[in-house]
Amino acid sequence: MKKRVLVYFDFICPYSYILHNYLKRMQKDLKADIIWKSFELYPPHKLKPAKGTQPYKDQQQNTRNISKLFRTKMKFNGNFSRSKLAHEVYKYSQTKDKGDKFRDAVFKAYHLKGRNIEKLNVVLDIAKKSKLNTTELLGHMDAAKFIHDIHKDEIDAQAMGVRGVPTIRIGKYQLYGILDYAELKKTLRDMLKKTVTPKIKKKPPKKKGKAKKPVKKKTKKKTKAKKTIKKKPAKRKKTTKKVKKKTASKKKKKR
Repeated sequence: MKKRVLVYFDFICPYSYILHNYLKRMQKDLKADIIWKSFELYPPHKLKPAKGTQPYKDQQQNTRNISKLFRTKMKFNGNFSRSKLAHEVYKYSQTKDKGDKFRDAVFKAYHLKGRNIEKLNVVLDIAKKSKLNTTELLGHMDAAKFIHDIHKDEIDAQAMGVRGVPTIRIGKYQLYGILDYAELKKTLRDMLKKTVTPKIKKKPPKKKGKAKKPVKKKTKKKTKAKKTIKKKPAKRKKTTKKVKKKTASKKKKKR
């Protein structure tokens, strides 16, 4: 049984994009199941940085720094797309065994081509190029079939103390942010060694033939000894005086 590596990510996060590329390279060496979990940086209730504002400029400069530091080609995408649609389609792609392909395509579309993955036509185009059935996909999206899965990932993340992306969780150990390739690989190996996979107890094979019924042992019932109560002899009434009087009266009548 392989150990599980949970990765909380968002498509618009530049660090998540670098981690995605790193884990693709080291997946075989880790010998673990890598499971990608949704975590939106800009859910519907959160405001996005407006163009020209300081947060917008900071993010622009941050993207440049990340690109140089990790030697990764990356363009600043000023759309700050809400990634809910992309995560929804990603959940669908996982049911078709094309999750890795679609995830890779969305990362490249956002960070290399500067596409706005908040728009439905853009996400559907990526899905089509990933060889997904867009007609079936739209039916699932209308029924909001995968929205629950996205919310569940985010609720689980909050329960485990995940506050940002990317966050890697292996057992009770957690790593937030990104490291260089060699250091990340070593850290993940150490985390995997520390975690213990639960052993599944195998049931003993059933013997062929009719099972013998267990013989019940006869147990002797303990008899309680009855208590013998000694009856006291009845007291005799004193009748000597009365008898004498009667005999005396009988003698007088005979005379």
